[in-house]
Amino acid sequence: GGSEESPFSAIVPLWVEPAAVARRLARAPDSGTAFFLPLRAGQPPPPLEAPEEETLLFLRRLRRVELLWQGEGGAVAGVRLTRLPDEEWAVGSGLVRARVLREELCGGTLAAPATAGRALCEFALLRLRLLVRGQTTELTLAFDAAPSPERRPRPLFAWLPVCHAGLPFALNADFSLVASRQALHDDEGNAAL
Repeated sequence: GGSEESPFSAIVPLWVEPAAVARRLARAPDSGTAFFLPLRAGQPPPPLEAPEEETLLFLRRLRRVELLWQGEGGAVAGVRLTRLPDEEWAVGSGLVRARVLREELCGGTLAAPATAGRALCEFALLRLRLLVRGQTTELTLAFDAAPSPERRPRPLFAWLPVCHAGLPFALNADFSLVASRQALHDDEGNAAL
């Protein structure tokens, strides 16, 4: 676990056969990959923050992220983000409507958590193919489909969030990152993007 001197934590996975996880959860996952990270009884869960909705926008194959934890007395809480199928915004516009359903989970069981609230977040995606330093790359802009007067800044992405740049839209590109993934390298390629 983290401390004030070192705020970083690590989760070290231990391989568990799928049948053992299925017995533990009372049902097997529908499809895809599931990570089951059991904690020792009596220990608080690690400090996990639910990902923002735009996190699923640039991971094209990832369709659902679900973070669940079980508190004292077996109470279940968490969040589920589900990427719905994309739609063309308007014929020939080049814009894509991307939707992410955010569900707050509270109650039920780990195998079947109860939904406490839902919110549908819509984004307009614009994908551009650019020639940068002799190589073709894709740059994607994600705008809130229903802008509000209190627009919050969105992060820069290199498939996953990297850092905030104060922009009112999310920007994904094949940026060159520092090893910690918390900043961009100060180089010509990033400046061109």
